[in-house]
Amino acid sequence: MNYDVLIIGGGLSGLTAASLLAKRGLSVAVIEKSVHPGGSCGAFRRGPVFFDQGAAMLYGFGKKGFNAHRFVFNCLEEPIDIIRHDLLYAVTFKGRRISFWADVDRFAAELAAVFPTEKDNIRRFYADMLKMYHHVLVERPSYTSADETDPKTALKSLLRHPLAASTLDEIAGGSWRRVIDDPDADPEQARRLILCSGKVYVDLVTSEMRGASPHVAIVRLEQLYPFPYEDMRPVFERYPHLDEVVWVQEEPQNMGAWDGVRSHLEEIIAGRWPLCYAGRPRRASPAEGSMTWHRATQAAIVERAFAGRRAGE
Repeated sequence: MNYDVLIIGGGLSGLTAASLLAKRGLSVAVIEKSVHPGGSCGAFRRGPVFFDQGAAMLYGFGKKGFNAHRFVFNCLEEPIDIIRHDLLYAVTFKGRRISFWADVDRFAAELAAVFPTEKDNIRRFYADMLKMYHHVLVERPSYTSADETDPKTALKSLLRHPLAASTLDEIAGGSWRRVIDDPDADPEQARRLILCSGKVYVDLVTSEMRGASPHVAIVRLEQLYPFPYEDMRPVFERYPHLDEVVWVQEEPQNMGAWDGVRSHLEEIIAGRWPLCYAGRPRRASPAEGSMTWHRATQAAIVERAFAGRRAGE
């Protein structure tokens, strides 16, 4: 085998470099052991100290889940060879070698032996990381590479919006959730429960009507399919004085999630409250074709969501 370039480690950084080199006409080989979670393909120096660098702490490599190779290969024009290498997937700290075992619990146990005072934090971190990758990557293996996203049509309004990011405390102490309840709602006052998913949530919570509507609770569905029955039922039970439930979306009624979630919500509600819809009416086109008209319609949807049946639902 004759190659122009050898890249050690098939993490996203290594594969991105490989893809750019391959697109320039070079013959590239990536040395990789994709069956194990994690890797080490380099070292950094900070003063007199060297640190091994873990390349790809992703769980469920290979056939089970997220595969960085497939992710990058989707947008490649030339082939790249993947070569297994058993020696690189480890870190060394103070003379102790810690292997990235396929058994995550075994890896966490070895790491905790090196840092005994952080034993509980290490176990919790890797347990949450495993859960997050399983929910986000294994259950729904669908990815969009950078060259498939048109920045002109992306959601620029959320690009640097504070509600589109998580704080370090949330990342360290929280985990991914299928359903996110309203942390500011008073269950005893809530009469209207708004359900939504995606960007429209930001429009709702940043509206002036939000502060003037203590009777409204806003709940986000982060997972639409499979429908999170077990997570949704406690939400409804938390609000004992509801008068109505409103599904809000910015897409037309024959698009978006409404047709998909309606039957599931009706099953959970079981006739206890009316289920209303707040969004654009059924249309052949998803967009108005005018920014002015779009903003006006978006404002009307938010107003209708807070007004509920009084707005004609």
